[in-house]
Amino acid sequence: MEEFFKILDDLQRDKGVEIQTSDHNAVKEYQRQALEQYRQLPVPDSRSKSWQKLAIQDINAVHFNLVKKPEVLRLTEKDNLEKVSGDHATAGSIRISEKSCQYWLDAALLKLGVILCDLGAAIEKHPDLVQSVMGAKLGAGMDKMAALTAGMSRHGFFLYVPRRVRIEKPIEVHTYLEENNSFLPMLGIVFLEAQASAPLISRLDSSLTDSSMGVFSANMEIKVGESASLQFIEIQTLGKSIWNFASENIILGDQALLERFLLDSGGKITKRYFSVGLNREGSQASVTGVYTSKEDQLFIYDTHQNHQASNTKSDLLFRGVLNQMAYSLWKGNVYVAEGTHGADGYQVNNNLMLAESAQAESIPGLEINSDDVRCSHAVTIGNIDPEQVFYLQSRGIDTEAAEKLIVGGFLQTASMRIKDHSIFEIVQAELV
Repeated sequence: MEEFFKILDDLQRDKGVEIQTSDHNAVKEYQRQALEQYRQLPVPDSRSKSWQKLAIQDINAVHFNLVKKPEVLRLTEKDNLEKVSGDHATAGSIRISEKSCQYWLDAALLKLGVILCDLGAAIEKHPDLVQSVMGAKLGAGMDKMAALTAGMSRHGFFLYVPRRVRIEKPIEVHTYLEENNSFLPMLGIVFLEAQASAPLISRLDSSLTDSSMGVFSANMEIKVGESASLQFIEIQTLGKSIWNFASENIILGDQALLERFLLDSGGKITKRYFSVGLNREGSQASVTGVYTSKEDQLFIYDTHQNHQASNTKSDLLFRGVLNQMAYSLWKGNVYVAEGTHGADGYQVNNNLMLAESAQAESIPGLEINSDDVRCSHAVTIGNIDPEQVFYLQSRGIDTEAAEKLIVGGFLQTASMRIKDHSIFEIVQAELV
């Protein structure tokens, strides 16, 4: 990784970090701290489990181009239908690429005080709301890549839903990479006030050829207020040569609900850090991750379920299908703070291996500092059951079709955790 971070060091020194367009000091301080932390952190190497496989990866680029501050265009609903939205109905959309950021929001939601905008507008026009989510203190789990992303992001989005406002149709964020050898750092900020609710769909894909190198890194800072609920679905289908990094920090308030689903099927490398803080009594989180490989992809996940308050519940399922030379590492930890009671934390990682050359590692962990808890974990790593294949063959289904049915059922079990039928169908279409 030394060559990789040397290239990023050069970008950081040459390009500067200014993205704010106001005199608000909180974001500037946040970025200053992030870059200072980046400089102090050592380059990750093979001694770190999360970076072990990455440390030996070849970089097929001698340099990266840090993307410039994007051109921002606010669209009308008519423009949205022509340029941004997919086939399903949305309440708002934002499309981010290396050069531009285009967005729109339903007029009725604007009148209710909902905000959907680019990162620069959020910092300039809504600094207090941004600060209430990010503050000026960095997240505890921020590694070298996440620190650089926090300090250098010019791209990003801000979604704010006021108290008691309930959004029915999804807000869609579409990030699209199309420039070779580019480095796109991005910051997403989501804030739901008390008793608010919203469905959010994030899509990440690219038009780069298989031989084109690209690096995408996104930090997400999310705050869900008292009795609010957030449904956050993410679908990643990047090109085969793109390195994808993600760091996500979610804080839940009293009785807050989170439904988080992510699907990773693209990219050469996907490395995610995920943390959900159940910081107030009665908060609940359902977290589902699905990863499917086509070739020699790497999937690395570091998940944290932090029960900081009593009577909280977290349920995490990560499920992967690995083929050819693919590799996955899932590290999970359930933490229960001292002095709490009634915490219920569960984590499970299932892997289905389609080739002997594929590898999967699972490292669950429990850190319990209270007696009144119900916490557990489970891990499975296995191949397709030949008896299941034989049963389907006996019903007239050939071997290849039988194996596809088994894999489909394995993944569908995870996607069925999505409660909204329309969003479930969107995910199912990606799994076919």
